[in-house]
Amino acid sequence: PDIIKRHGYPVETYEVVTEDGYILTTFRIPYGKNPTSKKQPGKPVLLQHGMATNSGAFIIRNEKSLGFILADAGYDVWLGNFRGSRYSKSHIYLKSNESEFWDFTFHEIGTYDLPAQLNLIYKNTNKKVIYIGYSMGATSAYVYSSVHAKDALDKVKIFINLAPPVFVHYASLPFEFASRIWPILKLPLRVLTNGEISPRPLPDILLRLFCSALPFQIKMCQFSEMLLFGIDYEQADPETLPITFQQNSDLVSIKALTHYLQLVLSDDFYHFDYGNTYNMQIYGSPSPPIYNLSKVQVPSYTFVGKNDLSATKENVYALDKVLREEGKVHHIHVVDHENFNHFDFLTAKDITSLLYDHILNLIRQL
Repeated sequence: PDIIKRHGYPVETYEVVTEDGYILTTFRIPYGKNPTSKKQPGKPVLLQHGMATNSGAFIIRNEKSLGFILADAGYDVWLGNFRGSRYSKSHIYLKSNESEFWDFTFHEIGTYDLPAQLNLIYKNTNKKVIYIGYSMGATSAYVYSSVHAKDALDKVKIFINLAPPVFVHYASLPFEFASRIWPILKLPLRVLTNGEISPRPLPDILLRLFCSALPFQIKMCQFSEMLLFGIDYEQADPETLPITFQQNSDLVSIKALTHYLQLVLSDDFYHFDYGNTYNMQIYGSPSPPIYNLSKVQVPSYTFVGKNDLSATKENVYALDKVLREEGKVHHIHVVDHENFNHFDFLTAKDITSLLYDHILNLIRQL
């Protein structure tokens, strides 16, 4: 909330408890500071972050921040924080250093976090929500809208997906390699940690040293992530990338990461695979059930990058095929930049013209 205040925007803070006991913090920017924006809330928009980040992803790039752009355009902006992220690390009886606290994937986020957050917004506005989810924020939306189909229809106007890893079978070779060796790495990680890992192993002092505004430092800073998610140095932003790397990094649930890597080796979108024995105990079958996307009733619109190596065009078109075969309303917009990758959805230098202008044009028609 301090970042929002520092930029001159009004901010409200809410806490909500999920059905399974997690305490989530949601920030609200009810209107913008633009003189032309009304000093009363407009249509509510919920922004949901991806894995290894938090709501700060939408407010730390000054005038290139989607949260501020939407507020100045007259929308009532709500910034969600999933369980385990910096602003949602509390539980009614678990502590965040306990492994049980981190025993979740995007399934629990879609099943428990989203209903709690959307109910909070609906209670305060009595309006359907425009949902914009990035990466895991989009994956969770499909879990939510298939598990809680009626609730989603009652509370959500549209799901806008930014780089959604729902079907991930066509991810890049590094992801396939990681998914094959992950069963070997998973056990020692669980022993050595409490069920969570940091996506950036470098200490803060080294991040400040390497991730500065000089071109060679930016390239060093981005190199490992670009290998996994797509190379696009052209859209590296020297003005905002250092602060993005230093301040917008969060812990990751090992189980959530495992769930994604399981999906890489399959062409389906299914629940977490515990292995035959535990699957029988939990699901009543040796295989995990597939999420029933035929239950999704809310229209969706997906933005995809040409060079996204995780939520690839092939993966997005696989999702589109399933939705359309079920008679669902789904549209795809391919971002008009040849090397637009997974992280460009948050960090691209020209993000306003390449992405945010198109999002604004879309929601103005709703």
